[in-house]
Amino acid sequence: MGVEAATFLVKESIEAGEPVYLVPRTIANWEDGKTAWPRAKYRRLLHTVTGRTATELGFTEPTYRGRATAPRKAGRRKAVMRRCADAACSWVSEPRY
Repeated sequence: MGVEAATFLVKESIEAGEPVYLVPRTIANWEDGKTAWPRAKYRRLLHTVTGRTATELGFTEPTYRGRATAPRKAGRRKAVMRRCADAACSWVSEPRY
């Protein structure tokens, strides 16, 4: 799933005019809760794609001295990333003329 989601998000970032570099490991870290608060460019991209803020997606905003509180459960993130992967699969399977 990570490759498809990464491909989809990179494509969306290019269309949004703010290209990002994403690898499947980054997405896995988001899903597993290893990344408490993604960088701003990724938060903007996720908001563009999902219509939800990073907090609504389950990420935890940093607090004192830049350290984030304990990450929320990653279940909501996984559901969102699955939707991104589904959209990526449909994008990849579209015929090219």
